[in-house]
Amino acid sequence: MNSLSAESRQALVQFLKENSILKVLDMRVLEGISPIFSETEYGPGEVIFQPGDPADAVFIVRAGSVEVSQGDPPKAVAYLASGECFGELSLINDTVRTSTIRVPETATIIRIPKAAINELRKRFPEMTTTLAEVINRRAAGTMPFQAAGLQGNLAFFDLATVIQTVVSSRQSGLLIFFGRSGKAVAQLTMKDGAVIHAKFKQLSGETAVLELITRTAPLDFIFERRQVDDVPPDENLRRKPPHMLLMEGARRSDELPKLMKSLGWPNAAIVQTGEVAGWQKLSDDSETIGPQLWPLLNAKSSLREITEKLPFDRYSILSLIEALVNRGAAKQTVTEEAAAKLEQTKVLPNSAVTDKPKGLAGGMAASAGDSRLRSSHAMNAFHGSSPFLDTLKYFNGIMTNTAAVLGKSEVRSTLAQALKKAASFNPNLAQLTVNQDTATLEVGAISPEFVASKDSSRALEYLLRAFMEIMASRRG
Repeated sequence: MNSLSAESRQALVQFLKENSILKVLDMRVLEGISPIFSETEYGPGEVIFQPGDPADAVFIVRAGSVEVSQGDPPKAVAYLASGECFGELSLINDTVRTSTIRVPETATIIRIPKAAINELRKRFPEMTTTLAEVINRRAAGTMPFQAAGLQGNLAFFDLATVIQTVVSSRQSGLLIFFGRSGKAVAQLTMKDGAVIHAKFKQLSGETAVLELITRTAPLDFIFERRQVDDVPPDENLRRKPPHMLLMEGARRSDELPKLMKSLGWPNAAIVQTGEVAGWQKLSDDSETIGPQLWPLLNAKSSLREITEKLPFDRYSILSLIEALVNRGAAKQTVTEEAAAKLEQTKVLPNSAVTDKPKGLAGGMAASAGDSRLRSSHAMNAFHGSSPFLDTLKYFNGIMTNTAAVLGKSEVRSTLAQALKKAASFNPNLAQLTVNQDTATLEVGAISPEFVASKDSSRALEYLLRAFMEIMASRRG
């Protein structure tokens, strides 16, 4: 906690007058009460408060950003930037803290004691009105940025939550990402909270967004508020609800590491062994990707080279390659050039996927379902792992994080509806149950025989598609 000089305190008062909930107060009032303000510098990972702590103050972000997490285990649901306040709801309701506020990178935080806030509310009714407006906006899912906006490095921030936070702000501007060289490598254009244009390396549109979510590189980012009327919108992207993009990105973030590992990413090559008829039957995008992919397979390009040359995201490309291998139209190999690179770098083909991505479900999938699954007969019967149970854990991770964004009630009811629909596809799914507290799936009375069957994982994938389709129809 810093003791401020007269000059620093005057600068603080000016900041509060221009950027915070206290701007409704006269400058002379702010100057008079400024001695009660304190300012503290926080570093990476420091927690300002957590559930159960007393609500003894309201806080305002002067510089940097803070992460808001909810649930058990905690899941980041938003980021608050310069000028924004937090801690007001518990103080006004006179309850203990219910969220965790953590500093991802660095932040300067102003603290206003509870007694001071209560006195201001008594003397200045406009303070009560302002606080009520903040609470109502957040209850409605809108948390607008102030002043400098949101910025940081993805080594400290969860990208999907960054995007969701910008979407929730319903503002317009550019979310720009920078590589180690300082050059911009990706840009999302937002208009009134919707993603209308996206560019990431050689990718554009929905493909660029999905690829960006699955990446784990520690890119710097900044959200710049500005008018974007001069940016031509991508109609396909604009029609895609942002929450559906994030859900699909979460699914791909969970599945991509398995694909990369099984195919020998990044240096393995996939070579042709047969002909292909009917590209559209192999995957959703195979009719578009296939004709461009086939010549690269014939040239024995490495997986990394293929993904860098094609204008499609890695997940879509690798899914099609896996389908070709499974059909017997291609097989995995290692070219002489790739083998030389492996020897030089001493990097194993699957080393790039030892860390799980930080997407919407990345890092959360295991924790979301492990405690329930470990206690189930099905889990014990298969020593804690099977393709079905692994898929179920990933599925529950997506449900947990979607509930953090859209609310447990909506996810719970949609999941129940999707489960009923999917049970007509595979009756065994009717043995799964929806946990009413967590809005996730439990194995219930499902049989070990079904868990071990080849159809079980496919049935869960069908269930996820049904869930996403129903959610999309509900939210227009």
